[in-house]
Amino acid sequence: MSLDPRLQAFKDITLRHEKIKRAFEAALDIDAYFGQEKIVILTGATGVGKSTLCQRLVTEIQARFCQEMEDDPGFIPVIYVRIPAPINGDFNWKDGMIRILEQFNEPLIRRKVIQAPVIELAGEVGGRAN
Repeated sequence: MSLDPRLQAFKDITLRHEKIKRAFEAALDIDAYFGQEKIVILTGATGVGKSTLCQRLVTEIQARFCQEMEDDPGFIPVIYVRIPAPINGDFNWKDGMIRILEQFNEPLIRRKVIQAPVIELAGEVGGRAN
């Protein structure tokens, strides 16, 4: 079932709020504040424009680094990963890492081995089973 064309046209409108504009410009200038390797986390209430901001940032950053990406196929200047908040309070690290690896186009993600932590206390070895 498709939407009425007028309703769809309204849903397709994106307004640029001044605070979002400043956040976009600050995010593009992030190199001025941090070193080369960085992780940026953007949080906020539902519907405030986080996804729209991130999608535009990815487009802009990829355009800025187009030549570098052509010269070096392994060069990835930016990825955008949506990781849902845990419902019951327990963050699923495996799911989070899989989502990140998917954005890097990592091959054979489901075949990667995740080692269980091993702890040695007073001569006894313990840890969690996979």
